[in-house]
Amino acid sequence: MAAAVFLGVLLAVYLVGRLVFVPPLVRIVRLRNPKNETLVDATREYARLAFALLGIPIAITAAGYGNIVAGSAVVVAAMTLALGVAAQDVIGNFVCGVFLVSDPDFHIGDYIEWDDDHGTVEAIGYRVTRVRTPAGETITVPNATLATSTVHSPFARGKYRMEVPITVPMGDQAPAKAALADAASSDDRILDHPEPRVQLDEFDGDAAVLATHFWVDNPHKADLLDVKTDFGERAAEELADAGVAPPS
Repeated sequence: MAAAVFLGVLLAVYLVGRLVFVPPLVRIVRLRNPKNETLVDATREYARLAFALLGIPIAITAAGYGNIVAGSAVVVAAMTLALGVAAQDVIGNFVCGVFLVSDPDFHIGDYIEWDDDHGTVEAIGYRVTRVRTPAGETITVPNATLATSTVHSPFARGKYRMEVPITVPMGDQAPAKAALADAASSDDRILDHPEPRVQLDEFDGDAAVLATHFWVDNPHKADLLDVKTDFGERAAEELADAGVAPPS
């Protein structure tokens, strides 16, 4: 009977919170932040979680378990240890999620780069952030990973900067630069302003690494992997036509 009371009260508290208190809270947040869906979605999830957690002590008291739990220091210590170990990652990601939501420079729809990954933020949850890569894959990233990593937003007024290094013989730099510039300018997805640039990145003995810098429209409109692959193929053709062979 006590178990049924516990489950019933826990469910009741959660449903009351979810159906009665959460919707108006979300509406208020949306009215005050009409362009910040990140904050709206996170408020909904965090509020639901808060009522679920609030229901636990209320259900314990209503079911008559309060005296049992309070009267046993061993039980309390064991429960605290077990919950602490089990929820360590969840709590850490939750706290990091709060920081991500409160960050004015981190929103749904942003294109971000961190560690060796990159993609467009689709949703921020209380444990993970969902990101769609340029290849169309959806990955879930623990909030703690993003909160503790250096996150770059490479956009500049709606454009995205790419850099493609190509190794050529040291003596062929001049014709190679012209060939790479032609390869970049022949793609309609690569912007004319700013103009593509080719510059010496590094050299090693008889070989030089030329880095081609160019801008494309944002990843929502252009597949970055396709742009980079197509540029590499055109660059190889232009270099061959210019008589520039790969360094031996």
